[in-house]
Amino acid sequence: MITANWSETMILFLLLLSLALNAGCIYAIILLYMRQNGMMKVEKDNKRLIKEMEEIFSGYMLELKEENESFLRQLSSIQQKEKNLSVKEIDDSEDAVIKNGNSGEQIAFSVKVPSASRSVIEKAYTALESEPRKQKKEALVDTIKELKEEGRSTEEIAKLLNKGKTEVELMLKLQKK
Repeated sequence: MITANWSETMILFLLLLSLALNAGCIYAIILLYMRQNGMMKVEKDNKRLIKEMEEIFSGYMLELKEENESFLRQLSSIQQKEKNLSVKEIDDSEDAVIKNGNSGEQIAFSVKVPSASRSVIEKAYTALESEPRKQKKEALVDTIKELKEEGRSTEEIAKLLNKGKTEVELMLKLQKK
């Protein structure tokens, strides 16, 4: 009788141990599933961020391309003007003659060239070049803020300003910080 009672308690103990181990395994499987879903969500977010960054960079590259094309147009117009006017030096001084290509007139003049170091000229050019860009960016950010305050969505703002939706969202996010 003692052996029957002992074997029944052993069976009960092994059954409870089996149930506890099964519950532990199910809990571990649930944890692993949740972690994997979390990783998938992070991966999707990363892909979305990469896509947004690519859109921003492509917008920036288009802006650079437009600036380069504008610069090339200005340069070609300057070169065209230089073809019409030819400059000949009279001697080693700063005197020169301008000859109009169309009428053949010659005008003599004196040129005083200021002496400045290359670094000073580069700093002045860089400062001159960066000012309009900063003003343009600030004006764009102000316009985006005003449109957002009017209650327009980021899609509407992007369409109105011919900018990418993510670029508008990024500017709004950076403005908040």
